[in-house]
Amino acid sequence: MRRALQILCWLFAAMFFFQETWALELEDNDYKLIDQSEGIAAGSISGDDHNFWQKAGQKQAELEHQWDFFESKDVNEIFDHVVCRLWKQVHSDLPPPAVKIIKDPLPNAFVYPNGACFVTTGLLTCIFNEDQLAMILAHEMVHYVQKHALGVNGHFTTPHISNEGFGAGKDSGKGKGLSEARIDTYRLEAEYKADIQGLNMMLSAGYCISEAISLLDYFIRLGSGAGFEQMMAVSLISYEKRKENLINMLEKQSESKTCNDMSQSGELFRKAIAPVLLSNARSALRRGLYPLADKNGLEYLSLRPLDPNGHFVLGEVRRLSASQGSINDALIFYKNAIDLNRQFAPAYKALGIVYMKSGQKKLAKTYFETYLSLEPHDNDCEFIKGYISLCGN
Repeated sequence: MRRALQILCWLFAAMFFFQETWALELEDNDYKLIDQSEGIAAGSISGDDHNFWQKAGQKQAELEHQWDFFESKDVNEIFDHVVCRLWKQVHSDLPPPAVKIIKDPLPNAFVYPNGACFVTTGLLTCIFNEDQLAMILAHEMVHYVQKHALGVNGHFTTPHISNEGFGAGKDSGKGKGLSEARIDTYRLEAEYKADIQGLNMMLSAGYCISEAISLLDYFIRLGSGAGFEQMMAVSLISYEKRKENLINMLEKQSESKTCNDMSQSGELFRKAIAPVLLSNARSALRRGLYPLADKNGLEYLSLRPLDPNGHFVLGEVRRLSASQGSINDALIFYKNAIDLNRQFAPAYKALGIVYMKSGQKKLAKTYFETYLSLEPHDNDCEFIKGYISLCGN
């Protein structure tokens, strides 16, 4: 799934750049957002573009069956509010984008030609207030409204796009295929320009546009940590360049909203998206990304200290990292989860496993039996029964 997601996002980011479709104009060194979507309804696109549109929809439907989506009424309401506020600044007959959240620790966001927009839980854990979320969504809205994917598809001849329509085809001769270098150029140019237009949209909606700089700063700081290349979809160099471009624009703009209240609003925002932190900790745990799982789990626990799920996830991080010190910490987290909820079955099973592996079979049997009493029909029951038989009387 992750590979498919990366390939898909890479190609769409590549296709977003097409000079003739950009609605960005520079007049007296001021950037201006202009809508060019009028007259580009699906029924009026060319044959090749229509085929591309269909392939995009088919691939989207195919991948949606593979993706695991995060669902939360409260988080969905935050997204609906931001989309509505930004979309009021767009003069278009297009329907507003529909946003879904994918459970994936890879920080990413992308949009399809039909306005289906996807944001990963990994990206949401990097966002600290509504204004930064507005930057992400405004950026994707620019790609959607300006029809950049369709524009690039019309600019290049059909051989430039693989038969599937979602891979960077190998160069097979002059005029065929898009080299990785060219794709990277298009992607970066698209990101720079969508940033600038997105900032204009944020400004019109009354958001604190300097928070866009804060978000890029966060990614740049993240870049100094181990494993950054594996986690991020865009290089550190591109973030530096994007930050430079936005700073240049901000020097020409005056904020329409004071940012003095960002600390308080940021705290409220993080509390509201706390379930995303827990979800991402679980996703990172499944992929063996223990430092990320620990980071998200600890923040979740700071926001919701009485939720046994947070304690359990942190126990799992320590158990699976397997050092003796972390095993002892794991026992503490598991027991905390049980203290908070005596019916929290996963913690009993985990304690049984830890004690079994350490040779404390009597204790292990007690916890395994309690687990079975709480979850008599769980898929792991036969596995746990086998453990109990090894514990003896």
